[in-house]
Amino acid sequence: LGLLIARPWLRRRLALMASDIGKVGKDRFSLTLRALLITLLLAGPWALALWSAGWLLGSLPLDDFAAVDAGVFMGLAPYLLLLEFLRKLFVKRGLAETHFRWPEAVRSRLRRHLAWYVPLSLGLFYLIAVTHWHWPDTAVHRETVGRLAFLLVLLLQGVFLWRVLPRPAGKGAEGAANYRVAPMLVYPLLMGLAAAASAGYFYTALELFKLVYNSLLMGLLVYLAYALGLRWLLVAERRLALVRARAKRAGEREARAHRAAADAAGEVLPEIQDELQLDISQVNDQTKRILRVSLIALAALGLYWVWKAVAPVVGVLDDVVLWSNRVGEGTAAQLLPVTLQDGLLALLLFSVALAGARNLPGLLEILLLRRLTLEPGLRYAISQVARYAILAAGFILGIGLLGIGWQDIQWLVAAMGVGLGFGLKEIFANFFSGLIILFERPIRIGDTVTIGNVSGTVARIRIRSTTITDWDNKELVIPNQNLVVEPLINWTLSDQVTRITFSVGIAYGSEIERAHRLMADTVAAHPLVLPEPCPTVLFTGFGDSALEFQVRAFVKEQAQRMRVIHELHMGLAKALAGAGIEIPFPQRDLHLRSVPPELTPKPPSD
Repeated sequence: LGLLIARPWLRRRLALMASDIGKVGKDRFSLTLRALLITLLLAGPWALALWSAGWLLGSLPLDDFAAVDAGVFMGLAPYLLLLEFLRKLFVKRGLAETHFRWPEAVRSRLRRHLAWYVPLSLGLFYLIAVTHWHWPDTAVHRETVGRLAFLLVLLLQGVFLWRVLPRPAGKGAEGAANYRVAPMLVYPLLMGLAAAASAGYFYTALELFKLVYNSLLMGLLVYLAYALGLRWLLVAERRLALVRARAKRAGEREARAHRAAADAAGEVLPEIQDELQLDISQVNDQTKRILRVSLIALAALGLYWVWKAVAPVVGVLDDVVLWSNRVGEGTAAQLLPVTLQDGLLALLLFSVALAGARNLPGLLEILLLRRLTLEPGLRYAISQVARYAILAAGFILGIGLLGIGWQDIQWLVAAMGVGLGFGLKEIFANFFSGLIILFERPIRIGDTVTIGNVSGTVARIRIRSTTITDWDNKELVIPNQNLVVEPLINWTLSDQVTRITFSVGIAYGSEIERAHRLMADTVAAHPLVLPEPCPTVLFTGFGDSALEFQVRAFVKEQAQRMRVIHELHMGLAKALAGAGIEIPFPQRDLHLRSVPPELTPKPPSD
């Protein structure tokens, strides 16, 4: 009664939540979960009333017929709840319309035909249950009323499917292929069950129908789980796209500033493209594949659970012995058989591990990594290590099912490791060095680095090598091992502030205090020179031709270094020249010990 009274409020809440669906800032998967709970509450009153009636009848000292009704009511309540839940999926602004975006034609067709299918099927199921399972002493009722009710259920099922399945739009239309599934599979099955029931195999036909009906209901639940998974994926994709768009805009603003500084310095700033980061389409495809594989496995387990009572062929697989393995030593040794069922399970495990390893990065990006503030390279490293772990776990468990233990292959693994270590040591060294780089992050994409006599910007980091683009726009591919074992200068690792230094000389006899003050004011007045740490101008020594000063100043980022050096040189030259302070050129005194006669100047004649 409380649920019936609360129905208008529940419908309003459902419509209110629907208004936030599709808005990136407000859309949440929790809204879908709350809508799912509201749909269950909307579907619950009649099923709860039916179960309560059965429970009350069962608790009273009534006749046998009332006890039978009690069991039937309590047994039919779950079916009624499921069917009512399917009906409530298609209410206005509900799950099917707003959250799952199912087509209007499908929703209206199912909503219209479920309205008459649910009460009619429930009444017929009641007659079958009363005359068959819960009233076994009256065979005459079972063979007449029960059989007739069963035939009517089959007819009702066929009519419902015929009305619900989509009509072909025309000759050669795509819908025609889907529509042919019903007459090819469903209708012959219903006709076969009706023929078996009419020929005297009523019990067999009824048991098979129950298994088929439960399988269909389970398939509907799996499809609903798939729809929920797609909805969760859509919300996660939108949030990931929003986060990446914001990061991209911030990166573009920073890149424009770096590019302006590089242009002023006459250098080339490469276009940075992070190839380690999966794009949205890759994340979508990989997550959908894992979702489909998981639900197919869940459906297979559900079908096995439903049909296990009538599927003894599964037990035959365990009787076919492929080979036997000797386990243990001495008198404790014994032979353990490896059956065909073990082989099929191992093959299934290998397939699942391979599929999981191939599609794991997208799932990790959606499920875990997008919530963490990690660099793209570190995300890539985590994904790669997780893929290798899944492959290793699947391989170990698979060979374990085949009766092959670690003690049987450890020498082979050791021998292969030694051989590969000697033959491919450089490749393995670069591979593990790449993992170290991705985890420790001594360099990142976009960093300015110097290794040996090579300086440039890190453009790509791969698992075997790293590409550095120098200032002449040449791409240098450096093995990752060199970046780990050789000294490396990262100009932008933790702080991009760097110091620039250069020397300025003034002529002997100049006013030192005035020149020092003029140079210090010129350096401090430059807009790109940081006030903290403060710039300094130091008198460092007496040169051969000049009094030497050293200018020291700090700039915000490495890309500004050449521009600031150029502009400071121009400003200091102009300031010193305007003050009459000479910047001397190198001078040399030449002493001639002897001069050839032909070069001796002649005295002027009178």
